Amino acid sequence: MKKNVKKILILSGSYCFFVFLLPAVFGFEESQQTDKNVNITLSDSNSGIVKKYVDIGDAYIYYEIAGQGTPVILIHAHSMDCRMWDPQFAELSKHYKVIRYDLRGYGRTDKPVEGEKFSHAEDLHKLMYFLGIPKAHLAGLSLGSFVAVDFMMLYPDQTLSIAVAAGGIRDSAVPEDANAAQRAQIEAKEHQKKLESIEAVKKQGIEAYKKQWLELIMGICGPHKNGIQPKLWEMINDWSAWQVLHIEPSWQLDPPVAAQIKTKKPDIPVLVLIGKDDTQGSHNSSEYLARIAPGARKVYFKNAGHFSNMETPAAFNKALMDFLSSVEKSLVPKAAN
Repeated sequence: MKKNVKKILILSGSYCFFVFLLPAVFGFEESQQTDKNVNITLSDSNSGIVKKYVDIGDAYIYYEIAGQGTPVILIHAHSMDCRMWDPQFAELSKHYKVIRYDLRGYGRTDKPVEGEKFSHAEDLHKLMYFLGIPKAHLAGLSLGSFVAVDFMMLYPDQTLSIAVAAGGIRDSAVPEDANAAQRAQIEAKEHQKKLESIEAVKKQGIEAYKKQWLELIMGICGPHKNGIQPKLWEMINDWSAWQVLHIEPSWQLDPPVAAQIKTKKPDIPVLVLIGKDDTQGSHNSSEYLARIAPGARKVYFKNAGHFSNMETPAAFNKALMDFLSSVEKSLVPKAAN
């Protein structure tokens, strides 16, 4: 059933206007979520943190906003939620309008529906549309880094910059140069592996799986890991683990994102943040993006692993703030002589 036309009052900066939103624009279907007390009146508060849900058509997305200025959107890692950005959210909001949100299937955002396609990058696009954000800086970690890179290639005109940590170009079982037949064959094998993995997790039990997952994560963090373990477990324990119990829709871009970057050579500032104690696979992913993205900058954190933003927050915040400041300065038109 298609949704009725909704009138949303949007307050942005010093002006306000009414927007009539037609779900047909995006082909939105009725949301699967019906039990949330949703307030879809969007506001830009001068103080405090706005915490709300927005209906993007086929899902309700939970988000938080604080601060004023140029928008900066924080995108969390797999098995985490927007709380992982606590060390950055307050600090960044002193200088920017900061938005953090829960990806579909994580935190308080709706879960996907198995068999129904979606992509995290498209969800972000819709979120920005409903929040009245035409352009933003993006910062993502691990899964969030892949979302940021995809968004940059899909919507370059809406991307001011991206800062990515613990990832960049996601690993794929399908080679970049695979033809359609090879791709189908590999994807069929991967599908079977996933079915077997789901059965193994069900047999093991989800609670045991989560504890094992926490141990794995702790093993790829640096010397400050014990300090962040309680927060990591809080998020993992709250996580629905939908992704390990279902077949997720493929959100691989076609052509693959790496091939698109090499071909299109986007003129968008890129910062690659790398924890020295992270996995070799994560390092390879980050270094690959740094090699192919024009003018990409790299920053290493010697006392951090996969969750550098939580392990070494002061160093992470400085690197990110310095990058955003330099990008902002480059965006200001030079005064005429």
